Amino acid sequence: MKRIPYGYVLYRQLVALERDCIVVAPSVMPAKTGDWVKCELRDAVILAKLPRAGELVTVWVPDTALEAVRDLIRAR
Repeated sequence: MKRIPYGYVLYRQLVALERDCIVVAPSVMPAKTGDWVKCELRDAVILAKLPRAGELVTVWVPDTALEAVRDLIRAR
């Protein structure tokens, strides 16, 4: 089965290419109250500004062995 490069897989590919990458949970992203209109350009600008402002909380990324164990437990 071919894995889709999302989440941790994409993170590992970027790190292997020596690119800076962080993983952030969408639930902890700062958002204005009542800001529900979807605008890709505005979202991109906000995502570019948040790391510089230090307003993002990163998520710990497990190694491949631990992720495999989690997948096995989830499948069981």
